[in-house]
Amino acid sequence: MLNPAESIVVGSVFGIGALLLATSLRGVRVISPRSGVSSKRSVDDTALVEGLAVWVEQLRDAVLASSGLEQAVVATSATAPMAVRPAIQYVASELGLMPAATAYRHLADVVPVPVADLVAAVLVVATEQQVRDVAGLLAHLAECCRDEIRMRQRIWVSRARTRTAMRIIVFVVVAFPLGLLLLDPGYLAPYGRPDGLPVLVVVVASVIGGLLGMRSLAQVAVPDRLVGLGSR
Repeated sequence: MLNPAESIVVGSVFGIGALLLATSLRGVRVISPRSGVSSKRSVDDTALVEGLAVWVEQLRDAVLASSGLEQAVVATSATAPMAVRPAIQYVASELGLMPAATAYRHLADVVPVPVADLVAAVLVVATEQQVRDVAGLLAHLAECCRDEIRMRQRIWVSRARTRTAMRIIVFVVVAFPLGLLLLDPGYLAPYGRPDGLPVLVVVVASVIGGLLGMRSLAQVAVPDRLVGLGSR
């Protein structure tokens, strides 16, 4: 049986380990490989990318209807998907107040996804370089956004599987020693002694290290922003 002192020692080690494991279950961060700056946001922002794809398609159709690019942006600002409509309306309101290229660059600032940089860059190039086939360029841009959506869906499915596996493993790892501590304290008695405590610490540290390694597998590296605020 564990005496009171040994119970406190073993319980403290398990408690610290459980706390560290709970911390490891926090949302997976998105890390920029070059800057090393991590974002605490763990929400799925695929809706923003899909909204951009739909809006670019609307923009393409408006340009094909013999509208200029600026007129098309203003015309589609009221019908853009709700996920990006405030950002599009903000850009449309700036078109009469500043050069169009500057207003388009602000799109990358108000839509916090890397693909918004690509949309802003295409609009800037179409404005400054006087591109002839603007509709074809917008169609290709919309397809790029669709590819981004498919990639994000695969990533989020993979992350969901990893998080589920981590939760199951953590539950088993925490429940098993706690069950032993409550139902058969004598089994853990050697770990409360001076020669057994280092072994217990090594075992707990190995489990935590393995789970943190699993957590790192679910991290998603994203490129630095090219046009948006993250590039400044």
